[in-house]
Amino acid sequence: MGFYRARYIPEALAGSAVLILLLNWLYYRRKAAKVLARGVDCDCSSLRRSALWSTFIGLAMMAAAFVFLEWLNHGVVHAAHFMLNPEFATAMIPGVPNGHLGYVALTFLALPVLAMLPLPQKSR
Repeated sequence: MGFYRARYIPEALAGSAVLILLLNWLYYRRKAAKVLARGVDCDCSSLRRSALWSTFIGLAMMAAAFVFLEWLNHGVVHAAHFMLNPEFATAMIPGVPNGHLGYVALTFLALPVLAMLPLPQKSR
C-alpha cells in the first residue's frame, strides 16, 4: 500500500518547483516595476540574475530537503521494510530510489523557464 504513494512524488516536486518559480518571478517583476516607476534607468539584468540565483537556491533547498527526508524515512526509520526492495537498497543513495532522484533533477528545469519570463521594461 505504501508504494502507491510514490506516484504523487513527481506532482509534489513539480508543484513546489512551479511555486518557487512563480514567487520569485512575481517578486522580481514587481521590484523591476518599482525601479522603472521611479524613473531610474534600469537595465534589469542584475534583477534577472538575482531572480535566477534566488530560484536556484530555493530549488536546491527543496531538493536537499526532499532527498534527506526520503533517505531518513526509507533508509533509517523504516529500513527493515524498504531495504528488502532492490529499488531502495541498490540506489545511488540507499533508501532513495533513482527514479525519485531523476524527478528532483527535473525540477531544475524551472530555471530556463524563469530566464524566459519577461520583466517590465522601460517604454520607449
